[in-house]
Amino acid sequence: MASQQSLLVVVVVMISILHMAASSTDYLEKNNLPRGLIPLGVTSYVVHPNGHLEVTIPGMCDFFVTVDGRQYCVRYGSSFGGVV
Repeated sequence: MASQQSLLVVVVVMISILHMAASSTDYLEKNNLPRGLIPLGVTSYVVHPNGHLEVTIPGMCDFFVTVDGRQYCVRYGSSFGGVV
């Protein structure tokens, strides 16, 4: 019984994390910004009345992008923000 309850808790947490990620990217799209601007795995986000967006992810996130044949490293800290 305890293992079933633990499994249920894990499933609920995963669903809420996935919902939060979808919601934050939906917010970007509503403001004509690309979904990929925020990394996957968002644990929380807040949109303030002035348009300032604060996002929290589980840890640092590094990835590379190629623009005009040059490769750039993009790094997000575990929390970041900006004005939309």
